[in-house]
Amino acid sequence: MEEEIFNEIKEAEKKAEEITEKANIDADRIVQDAKSKASRLLSQKIEEIDKEKLKKIQDFRDNIHVLRDTKISEISESIKKMKQKAQKSMENAVEFTIKKFYESINGSVR
Repeated sequence: MEEEIFNEIKEAEKKAEEITEKANIDADRIVQDAKSKASRLLSQKIEEIDKEKLKKIQDFRDNIHVLRDTKISEISESIKKMKQKAQKSMENAVEFTIKKFYESINGSVR
């Protein structure tokens, strides 16, 4: 009977070791799966962030082009108005100069 109890104890210890070993294997597998999933999720997030950064950069570039084109248009219009004003001033200056020239000629002829 002692031998039978001893064998049962040995058998129980063996089963306990098998259960412990299986539990360790399962735990390692679970940890590896978790690491793999975390790595995939991290890669996906990094890719999403990179895409979002590229989109924001492209949107910023588009906005800069629009702003640049708007400023160029405004400056071109301003230059056009300045040229028109300069032309008008030059015409007035020529008329004034000719008038003064004739007045000086008429004044010196008398």
